[in-house]
Amino acid sequence: MSGPSSLMCQAACKWVETKEFDARQADSLGTLPDAVTECIRPFLLTTHGNGIFDPHTILSRNLYTLASFLLRHREAPLSMEAFFYAALIGDQIMVERILNYGSLLDLKQEEVNESLKAAACGGQKKLVEHLLSRAYPLGGVPHPSQQGINEALEATAVDGNVDLIEHFLNRPYPPEGVPSPNQNGINNLLMAVTQRGNIHLVEHLLSRA
Repeated sequence: MSGPSSLMCQAACKWVETKEFDARQADSLGTLPDAVTECIRPFLLTTHGNGIFDPHTILSRNLYTLASFLLRHREAPLSMEAFFYAALIGDQIMVERILNYGSLLDLKQEEVNESLKAAACGGQKKLVEHLLSRAYPLGGVPHPSQQGINEALEATAVDGNVDLIEHFLNRPYPPEGVPSPNQNGINNLLMAVTQRGNIHLVEHLLSRA
């Protein structure tokens, strides 16, 4: 995106970042016109055009504050967008609320996987553990799949949080429930941290027992 729309998005992002964000005050940031919000949305999406919000894009473009703003002030409380933003910023109450109303949103495997990936990408250890350990009753929202676990582990490379990575690898995984990361997941994590040039984390992964 370029031209006036790009400039409008940059101005909107700058405007949000200059405000003192207070999640306890619903109107602490005011509101953005719908036209401005629509210019912002493409900056939060993947470049593949599939409509999935990408945590890598948000964090690499320093749009974390903007994601918080959209969650608190623009998105419907029960929506896919709110689910993603809440996971990224570690809002466990909001995430759990949306999971409990998953049938209304028709949450599918992909959305659950993406929320875990967003939480891992944002370094949200408490929320990651909640998503891995909570009960997923039959007939309700599905638990993260093997692919979701592997992708979430790989996403930890963004934040480079060793504690979170070790938590993924060492926590107990009951036989029935969320699967543990497999060899592909560990290999992809090692590749991701290598590509990011995180030498200390590469050495840690290669030297761990």
